[in-house]
Amino acid sequence: MTDNMPELDERALDADPNAEYDRLARAMATPAQLADLEDLPNRVTFLDMDELKEVAIGARKACDQFKATLLETIEDGVETELQAQLVRESMVDEYIFRRTCHILADEFQRRRTGIAPRGKGMN
Repeated sequence: MTDNMPELDERALDADPNAEYDRLARAMATPAQLADLEDLPNRVTFLDMDELKEVAIGARKACDQFKATLLETIEDGVETELQAQLVRESMVDEYIFRRTCHILADEFQRRRTGIAPRGKGMN
């Protein structure tokens, strides 16, 4: 995780808030996190259904953890740099969770229909 928060593009935020927050999250993610996420679609094709369910459960646990951390930090007030860092990390965790869910949904659909619906990269 980088220590510097990238600049928020107000015009991009107005045009597409989700895309702008995703851009910020990608900018704050470590190269290892991004590489792992990019490789996930290839890895899931070799997993059996039980292993896919484990990935989904792990993603859900991470989601619950980052939401709890984020809510606790916001409720306490973001007053210190450490608290701000926790919020930034939660933003990255949320992005990774959503991308993992999309990848798993694509894989489940591919197995059911034989066609991967999205077939696009991470941007």
